[in-house]
Amino acid sequence: MLLIGHYSKTGCMVSGKIVPLVHGVGFTMALMSFLNCIYTMVAATDCLIFSYYSFLPGQMPWMVCDEDLKGKICFGYNEIRECQRASLAQPCLKSNSTLSVMRSLSAFHYRRDVLKEIDYADNTEHKISLFKLAFSAVSCVILALVTDLNFKSGKSSKVILIIHITMQLFVLMIVTFLSTPANNYSGQTMDSGFLDVFRVHYESLLDPQKWMYASVFVFRSMNAVSVGSSLIGSYMPRKSQADLFAVEVTLILLFLYGLGEILISTCLTSLAINMQVSKNELSVYFQDNLFVLMPQIFGMSHVPTKLLTIIFYGYLFFTNIWRAQLILSSIYETFADIKPIIHIYQFYIRTFSCILIFILSLPLYMEGYTETFLHFVRFLEINYMAIIQLIVTFSILYIYGAQKICDDHHFIYGKQPDTFYRLLLILTPALFLIYWAINYTNMSHDRWFSIFFTHPVFIGTYIITQVPHLLGILYKMLFYLKQQNMVHLLKCEDDWGDPNPQIRNERIIYHPRKENKYFRRLDTCKHDCLRYNHILPLIVAEEAMNHRLSFLLQKRNLFTKSEVGIGKSPSFDY
Repeated sequence: MLLIGHYSKTGCMVSGKIVPLVHGVGFTMALMSFLNCIYTMVAATDCLIFSYYSFLPGQMPWMVCDEDLKGKICFGYNEIRECQRASLAQPCLKSNSTLSVMRSLSAFHYRRDVLKEIDYADNTEHKISLFKLAFSAVSCVILALVTDLNFKSGKSSKVILIIHITMQLFVLMIVTFLSTPANNYSGQTMDSGFLDVFRVHYESLLDPQKWMYASVFVFRSMNAVSVGSSLIGSYMPRKSQADLFAVEVTLILLFLYGLGEILISTCLTSLAINMQVSKNELSVYFQDNLFVLMPQIFGMSHVPTKLLTIIFYGYLFFTNIWRAQLILSSIYETFADIKPIIHIYQFYIRTFSCILIFILSLPLYMEGYTETFLHFVRFLEINYMAIIQLIVTFSILYIYGAQKICDDHHFIYGKQPDTFYRLLLILTPALFLIYWAINYTNMSHDRWFSIFFTHPVFIGTYIITQVPHLLGILYKMLFYLKQQNMVHLLKCEDDWGDPNPQIRNERIIYHPRKENKYFRRLDTCKHDCLRYNHILPLIVAEEAMNHRLSFLLQKRNLFTKSEVGIGKSPSFDY
């Protein structure tokens, strides 16, 4: 998340430049922008679904109205699919998967289980609990350190840089851990320490069935950081400062966005307990939602809860659609040869816009239309990721073939791609397709597919194909940081010379072959480089000019005014 989001000037696509396997090729940049658009559309779809639920009569879909929900919660794709096939006759809960997602991304599971166990109505004398106090203190310290280190003038020392990175990772750990579903709070009370609740979340991560939510959250966080970096970085004067500033600000925004509901609603619950609000006046158990709790605390119960919810999710929907449009416009400006793929995503945006217009114009009080559209939304909620993933993958493989990518890789690095690289290009999308196909279809119920999916050979192959990408990202990130003189643990001046443009220009003149060493590989190339032959004369001419300038500079230093007078020619012996 940090590696990719840090260098996303225009969304995720420019971060493709730091992947060495397809360095400088539009394939990776387009792929990263596709992932960005996919998860932007995921967020827009969620906001659209929640906005639609807000229009419906009755309670919100994530409010508990049935005691039968104490059983198993759907975590896997197939379990969610089975939940979707349930009857539509439930008066309150429209989707068990929606409840699971809301439990994983909000403070619902914490407040409901904890408050129910301690019976908060009988403990109104409690002050702010140690958990919330420690949690708020740690959060404030992290935000203060990150902000202070960000705006610290001058070069950072090694210790401060290490602390800086550690604080960023700690923020990500807290956000990830506290955003995973953890419904086992037995033994926890309002006075439980921060580490106790942290341990519960850590144990929940050990359950493989709950890893799906952690992975989805990481991808959405990457999307938020990349988009925030592009937006904030465009308004900063210096690019290097813009990158650092964008990362810090987006991390803080992500921290507040991921934990804002937990922090605010939990503090409001403490405030209500300290104000000795009775259980009848504060409906936390059944109407556990920030938009329900906040008006009750401040004495504004007459404010319609659904209006606040509609405004909130409507704002998020239009924001995500605007982000997707921003990414597409950046692709238009950067690439001129991937317009067919852009048309695909324009179709996505137009489709979601039509859905929004359809919702606004649909007579929701008509039961038949409502039920039909609800079926469509449920189908979209479950299958849109697989559909988009398949379409995008095949579009990429069709427009950018593996052979063309190998040729570009050969042109850039001056060597013929080996068999491992070709297999890597073909095997990576194939494994992704197999992974999604098994998860999104009924093949996972089959015994043979289950054995294949859990076989160590498949898992090992999957890991082997991903490790070069991750190592390449790390290597190129450090290389780029060192080149831009942003890593203070390494002295860039030793390898890259003085940053003064005049001195650097003279260094290029005195060492022409060092500057053109990557292009020199084309001279001895035995592969198919005929289409690049028009570049070779330009390189040779530039080298000849640089050699001539170097000779003239040396001659100027030898024949000074003291040795050769003005208007006099040097002797033949000299």
